[in-house]
Amino acid sequence: MPRQFRRDGAVFIHVPKCAGSALLDAWLGFQTGHVSAEQYRDADPTFFESAYVFTFVRDPLARFVSAYDHISTDDLWDYLPGIKRQMDRHGNTVAELAERLTAESELLAQPWFAPQHTFLEIRGRLAVNRVFKTESFTNDLDVIRGETSIRFRTIAPVNCRGDNGTSTAERLGPAGVANLRRIYARDYTLFGYF
Repeated sequence: MPRQFRRDGAVFIHVPKCAGSALLDAWLGFQTGHVSAEQYRDADPTFFESAYVFTFVRDPLARFVSAYDHISTDDLWDYLPGIKRQMDRHGNTVAELAERLTAESELLAQPWFAPQHTFLEIRGRLAVNRVFKTESFTNDLDVIRGETSIRFRTIAPVNCRGDNGTSTAERLGPAGVANLRRIYARDYTLFGYF
């Protein structure tokens, strides 16, 4: 548990590909990894229950494409080629992956593709006080500043991949969009992405 969490009475649950790296750099100056609500609670139940527990989520389709791009183009981490090989078993493009992915796929055990709610629930119930959205990141930071004692340094983009000008839906194709909406149905329902 980072000392800044205790100092500010807050716990941030970092769901991958939801601007968490930028937030953590601006708050802590380092990354925590993708620790779930349940893992933080188990580490210190008393603090967790009293803390302001918050997270950022993202439209599941946009997050999926971002994860795909991150794994396809990032060479910082030596384990990413193995994840890329898992992706490639489903197809050679993000559209093929989206269309062929199943709810039983081993890829969904990888943090970048795991449903967002799996980071935020304990025994099937959301264990966070506030769920913010990446799509309104800047405005939500103002809300966090108003509700906590957290002070952020300048926010800089981290782990961003360039926009190639093609919409998420176009990149995924109709069959891929429909399949991902089934796979991530609980995220759509819990977080209001319809």
